[in-house]
Amino acid sequence: MSRKRYDEEFKRKVIKEYEAAGISSYQLGQTYGVDAKCVRSWCRLYKQFGDAYLTANHSNLNYSAEFK
Repeated sequence: MSRKRYDEEFKRKVIKEYEAAGISSYQLGQTYGVDAKCVRSWCRLYKQFGDAYLTANHSNLNYSAEFK
């Protein structure tokens, strides 16, 4: 089973609703079909890094043999 990925706009929408409406991460997770841990993690990382967190590429990086 593969990991589900969410786009930047979806995360931004959930984060803004979490911050503005004061809805619990559990309730938002139920509404949008996302685990509450993901909602809390997104909000924590957004608070720490701002928009840079949402626009960053978090995919696995391939390193050269020299670097390894």
